[in-house]
Amino acid sequence: MSEDPRDKQNRIEAFWQSHLETLPPGSPKREESYEAGTFGDTMKLADELAALILAGTKTATCSALWEYEAEDEPLPKVGEKYIVLDGRGEPSCVIETTEVEVRPYDEVDADFAFHEGEGDRSARTVA
Repeated sequence: MSEDPRDKQNRIEAFWQSHLETLPPGSPKREESYEAGTFGDTMKLADELAALILAGTKTATCSALWEYEAEDEPLPKVGEKYIVLDGRGEPSCVIETTEVEVRPYDEVDADFAFHEGEGDRSARTVA
């Protein structure tokens, strides 16, 4: 028997509420919302990327602009909060968007590739 999706959503919401409890009382950040999801397209990759984020190795990410355009989705915005889920959909951590930049792939520099934290941490492995 599969798990009721509401149970998973309740665990994600409880994780968010735990995060909010770490903030000072009356902080305007307590009123902010969040998105939740995985990085990567397989359970294994989601686990690997969540671990890199938790370790502080992965502090940047990238996506293809055409994906946002094709799905009529807005680009991320500075200040947005995101609950990173592992491969089973369980919450791992809360991250915040601190910068959004659009640039051609051939302009991805070594510093960004290093902070993306995957593979050999060079531009060759930025996807």
